[in-house]
Amino acid sequence: MATAQSPRFEWIVNSQLSRFDLLLAAIPLALAAGIASSFVGAIPFFLGIGTGAAVAATLVGYGIYILTCEPPLPNEQPAPREEHPPIE
Repeated sequence: MATAQSPRFEWIVNSQLSRFDLLLAAIPLALAAGIASSFVGAIPFFLGIGTGAAVAATLVGYGIYILTCEPPLPNEQPAPREEHPPIE
């Protein structure tokens, strides 16, 4: 008897969170992880901040150049456009 397996991250697809919401959450987490690694590990503070900033900058570039070009997920609806009256 075969059962259908659910996707690994089904809760993300079924939630109201969009990919942009998750990206916005990941950017400060990358910076915080870089700072935390400098306190926990034996690496210099500037290296921890620099590594976190590099990861955050990569996420920003991904959001600008790649994520905006992909089609939306089924739970993501494009924002409605407001029609404005013509300017006279």
